[in-house]
This record gives sequence, structure tokens and C-alpha cells, in this order.
Amino acid sequence: MFNAVAPRHVGSVSGLSLTSANVGNAMGVAMGSLLFLRWLNYYGLHGAVVPPYTERGASPEIFIKSFQNAWLVIAVLGLVAIVTSATRGAETRKKVE
Repeated sequence: MFNAVAPRHVGSVSGLSLTSANVGNAMGVAMGSLLFLRWLNYYGLHGAVVPPYTERGASPEIFIKSFQNAWLVIAVLGLVAIVTSATRGAETRKKVE
């Protein structure tokens, strides 16, 4: 990616690359949290707030199932991203004069 721009724009590309990575990380955490909370609701833990850790011992299987299902969805999305990236093919570069 850095070879595709003029040397004077390498700093801008670096900043854009890091910003994109940080936004992607934040979206991943948000998606994982959303999926986890939705699975908690699905398995019977209703309410907008997850109960305190002192009250979770009554039904730990709900948390385990919710966590496993959330990670399963995230793993499938990651696999789709890897497959589409791998099948994209090689790019042909244009020479900049």
C-alpha cells in the first residue's frame, strides 16, 4: 500500500491505515458485545443490563452458550472475510510516470 503512493504521502497513508485498523477493532468489540447480549436475551436472561458477577452463578450455562454463539458468529464472519480476500486475485499495478 505504501509503494502505491508518492513518498510525500506516505505519512497520510500510514495515518489512514492506523485509523482504519482502530475503527475496525472498535467495531469488532461493539459487534461482539451486541451479539453476546442478544444471545443472553435469547437464552432467557432478560433485561437491558447484565447482572452483577455475584448473581451469575445461578445460571452459568447461559453465559457460556451466549459467549460460544457470539464467537461462532464472529468466526464465520472472519472466515468469509478471509475467503473473499483470498479469492480476490492479484492486482495489476499501473506505472506512475
